[in-house]
Amino acid sequence: MLVRELLDLGVLLQGDPEVVVTGVAYDSRRTRPGDLFVAIRGFRDNGHRYLEEALQNGARALMVEEPLPVPVPPAVPVLRVPSARQALADVACRLHGHPSRRLRVIGVTGTNGKTTTTHLIRSILMERGDRVGLVGTVHNYIGDDILPVEHTTPESADLQHYLARMVAAGSRYAVMEVSSHALALHRVRGVEFDVGVFTNLTQDHLDFHRDMDDYRETKGRLFASLGVGATKPGPRAAVLNADDPASARYRELCQVPVVTYGLRPGADLWARDVEVRREGAAFTLVSPQGEIPLRLRLTGLFNVYNALAAAAVGLVEGVDLATIRRALERTQGVAGRLEPVGGGQPFGVFGVYAHTPDGLEKVLR
Repeated sequence: MLVRELLDLGVLLQGDPEVVVTGVAYDSRRTRPGDLFVAIRGFRDNGHRYLEEALQNGARALMVEEPLPVPVPPAVPVLRVPSARQALADVACRLHGHPSRRLRVIGVTGTNGKTTTTHLIRSILMERGDRVGLVGTVHNYIGDDILPVEHTTPESADLQHYLARMVAAGSRYAVMEVSSHALALHRVRGVEFDVGVFTNLTQDHLDFHRDMDDYRETKGRLFASLGVGATKPGPRAAVLNADDPASARYRELCQVPVVTYGLRPGADLWARDVEVRREGAAFTLVSPQGEIPLRLRLTGLFNVYNALAAAAVGLVEGVDLATIRRALERTQGVAGRLEPVGGGQPFGVFGVYAHTPDGLEKVLR
């Protein structure tokens, strides 16, 4: 890509716009020859301090949002942009050819339940025979590879790279956790979501967000983006938890059809005759397509909600109820998510990730 192709993002301070960049980096230590280095002003450090290191590692051009702190060789193109985080996402999308346009992308947001719900969705789609990539807190699945996790939702440059690898691996779907940090920090900018899923909203991340209203509105960006500027075929939908008050706000933001789930008959999908035991939860799934009995290997009422959300996504994607049932009943859960720990003891032991007041309360119940 020519630097000239990025001039719409900012102002060229110096250098030749015909210089070619072959990659993008935001960490000077991971910068490779030919990269455009984007200096991000972070919470603990500032990428503008590492321009020289990036150049030493082979950066061919620089993108900044602050005045240059050190002299840069005149031949090196330097672009100044209003927001380095937004520009990083835009550059990454362009360099990788907008990979989300060649995938069905399902994003799951909420305080609790994102990880389990994404894994259940992946199980349903794979049960039908689809190739599915996954980005989340525990694992990143790309083709046959499992990649390490640094954030719930990776930085935009890494995320676009993962999506491009999913396309290359022949994946039809990308299922991903979408954190409020990712939405606020533009990590998912440029990702065209087809389905957005809301699990629940409870107290969390108030060290980052001003208050609960800010937290709620930040998550709402996912639903406001659905269907906006869409360039690919296929249905768009929002899947909302009918039992959570925040869903009313997210419905207002949606420009796409809404599917609801919950524990009461007013929802599009709901659970009847719920039984929660140590070995798992059982219920009857009631949907517009019919009813099916389900016996999960996951316990806890919150996992009934997670299964309902995943089933709703399956129906949006045209998966039949029998396939949804097989997938949900086979899934054994996710590491650390109310994970049974067996050692022959005459009592139940579970490993839990619950780190919010609501999450811990639901586990203890």
